[in-house]
Amino acid sequence: MIFQNIAALVLSSLLLSPGNAFVPANMDVVLREGETIFGMDEGEFPTYRNGRCTVRFSKDGNFATQNGFNVGGWDANQNSRCAVWQNPPTARYNLIGDGNFVIYCNGYLDYSSHTQGDEDAQYFMAIDDECVLHILKGSFTCNSVSVEEEVWKNIRTDPLKPGDRMGQGEYVLDKLTGNRLVLQSNDGNLVLRGPNSETLWAANQEGAPLGQYDQYYLTVHSNDHGTITLVGIDYQYGEETIYFEKDFGVTNGACYTVEYDSN
Repeated sequence: MIFQNIAALVLSSLLLSPGNAFVPANMDVVLREGETIFGMDEGEFPTYRNGRCTVRFSKDGNFATQNGFNVGGWDANQNSRCAVWQNPPTARYNLIGDGNFVIYCNGYLDYSSHTQGDEDAQYFMAIDDECVLHILKGSFTCNSVSVEEEVWKNIRTDPLKPGDRMGQGEYVLDKLTGNRLVLQSNDGNLVLRGPNSETLWAANQEGAPLGQYDQYYLTVHSNDHGTITLVGIDYQYGEETIYFEKDFGVTNGACYTVEYDSN
């Protein structure tokens, strides 16, 4: 059934325990805490991993990556308001000292990874050989990197678990089947796509309103039923609104086989 696909991506006993060390093999540092990158024009975007990966720090606030296994690119902020707030737009990208990655336009918050943590720790953003971005907690010098914890990554290959949060533009990929669960950055729709990008299921098919908020995120409830909640953020009024909730009726929080049955 379709919901078995989602259950497989949402619930699993596999997780990165907070106390386990995470070793960033084959990564380039993109941004260190406290650093700011100002939006660039086409052709100026930096490349990493010997030119394999491009990170698009666009002037219009549309933060994205290209290449790697995510062919066609990953897009975090397709509904950016930067062009509305500033003309011409000049986005500012910053990794704050508490580990939160933000995009500002003309003083307005346009995007946040919502990864606020320990202000006394060190954080940095890095990119790996598959062009996946990571926010890592640890310490670094010019010659060495020591990582305590992975705080965030834009593309996950491990299933979500109770208590997890997924931001707009992020997705969970099942490498065996090619299925991916995507929280679209342009309208907040949660979509399960097949290996050829075909839509297998979408939240708006069950009445979820689209495109009404400045930013979106998904949370997985801390229960054993596979319950997810989609939340929209209104920056002007500082309000968060639940616009969709679904209980997939999964029990025990165990791993499930990903399979698609059109019936």
